[in-house]
Amino acid sequence: MPAQRSRKASAQHSDFDAGSEEFEFPESQQSNGSDDYALEAALAKHYAEIREKRCKERETKFLQAAEKALLKDTSRPRDTIQSSMGQIIKLYDAFILRYAASEDRIRSLWVQIHQSQADLIELTQAKHTRTTALASKARVAHIAGLAKVKGACLDFQEVIDAIRDPSKPWH
Repeated sequence: MPAQRSRKASAQHSDFDAGSEEFEFPESQQSNGSDDYALEAALAKHYAEIREKRCKERETKFLQAAEKALLKDTSRPRDTIQSSMGQIIKLYDAFILRYAASEDRIRSLWVQIHQSQADLIELTQAKHTRTTALASKARVAHIAGLAKVKGACLDFQEVIDAIRDPSKPWH
């Protein structure tokens, strides 16, 4: 008989575990007393609390398992993204360094071009000054040469005139 009672009790508990909402308690005696009713109400309340507690525990376990699964599933992409971002940052830093080096070389070339241009301007101005001075001297020498040529031509013309007409005197 005790084995049957324990089977009945476990059957009652398994009904409770299966999530049944209503409990039927076997009545051992037919009694209309208020104590029986209060006892039944207390037991129903107690089982309802236990059921609610177990439901909350299952819900908590489910939420914890879901959180673990989500963390596991999101940690891989997060790690991948972090790794990718690290590689992107390294590539960007390398690019910035190469770009800065290229800009430095370009600036150096522009400075050389500017210096060469300044030197060329200076040389051109010096050449122009010398050429102008030489042109001025050449002009003076040319005028002097022309004056001498004119004088020689006049003297030569006098000789020719004297040879043609011996009666004219020489100077």
